[in-house]
Amino acid sequence: MSQKLVTHFTKQVHFDKDLLDELTDGETTEYYLFCLSPASRWLLSTLVSFYSEYYNRWDNFSGQREIDQLVAETLEGLGCEVACREDIQAINVTLGEINATMVEIRDALGGETADLDERLVEIKTELADLDLSLVDLGLPDLIDKLEPILNGVGVILGAPTIPLNGA
Repeated sequence: MSQKLVTHFTKQVHFDKDLLDELTDGETTEYYLFCLSPASRWLLSTLVSFYSEYYNRWDNFSGQREIDQLVAETLEGLGCEVACREDIQAINVTLGEINATMVEIRDALGGETADLDERLVEIKTELADLDLSLVDLGLPDLIDKLEPILNGVGVILGAPTIPLNGA
C-alpha cells in the first residue's frame, strides 16, 4: 500500500534575506556567545545542512554562492568552541584576583577611606619636591663633574668613552 505525502508551499520553511536584514538591523556587536550542549550543536548543524540543500527556500539571496557562504559561516560558528563553563569560570577567577590586587593597591595607597586620585596627586607632588631637593643638594652638577672623571678611569681600564650628559 503506497501513501502519498502532500506538502503545501505555505507550510514550508523559507529564509528571506530582507527579513533577516530587517530583524538584525541595529545589532551592536558582530558576534554573540551561546553555550550549547553537543546535542544542541548537532541539531542546529543538521538543520542548517538539511535546509542548505533546498535553494528554492532561500528568498532574496543573490544566488547559491551567497547561501553557501552563510551556511558555511553558520556551521563554522557552531563547530568553533569559543568559551563556556570552564572558560567563564576561569575568567571569573581572574577577575576576582584582579579585584583583590586593586584592593591591595588601594590599601597600600591609603586604606579604604583614601581618595586614590588625591593620593596620586600627593605622590606626584612629593616626587616633584624630591627632584627640587636633589637640585638643592647639587646632585645634577655633581653628576656632571663625575662623568669626566669616571670617563677617564673607564678609558684607562679599557671601557669605551661615555658621552657627556647622555649626548
